[in-house]
Amino acid sequence: MRESHVRKLRKDFADRNIVSMRDSAADLARDSLLFDDDALLDLSLLSYSLSKFLEKPYILKNKAWKKFSDGVLGDLDKCVALLSKGREDDADKLVHHLIKNAENLSASIGRFVSSTIDKARLKAAAQMYAHGASLGTAAERCSVDKRILGGYVGSTHIPDKYETLSVKERLENAKKIFGGN
Repeated sequence: MRESHVRKLRKDFADRNIVSMRDSAADLARDSLLFDDDALLDLSLLSYSLSKFLEKPYILKNKAWKKFSDGVLGDLDKCVALLSKGREDDADKLVHHLIKNAENLSASIGRFVSSTIDKARLKAAAQMYAHGASLGTAAERCSVDKRILGGYVGSTHIPDKYETLSVKERLENAKKIFGGN
């Protein structure tokens, strides 16, 4: 499963498909929660962070960008090769290396209030919360301060995004499904 995610990230990054990278970051955060897979969370962080870089013209024009971008593409190719050989631990280490490089680039040429990785962690935690994780679980899984996450979630429309059913509606649906009266 992870190999296909890395292939998609590589293609989207090469194509500069920011929208797809953001969608993937959200999906990967959700899947990380559902499958209890930290490697998917790391791919989510990387996908979001890279998409942030791609939307900043001053970063793309910086001389450090070409080297960074080529390195990312090469490392993602290596990651796919490692995963195809069943070497998940080595692939995970390579993704951690890419995240570290993204943090370094963000710190050196970015004009961000917080690093792109920190912002990615917050977004991933919010996605996990939106998909049913408690605030504490989402914060812990993504290494985000619970108060910061609570403030972020409260300032977004995440609580309104997913419609819930009342207990009465749930019971009626259960009766329909299981044939009760």
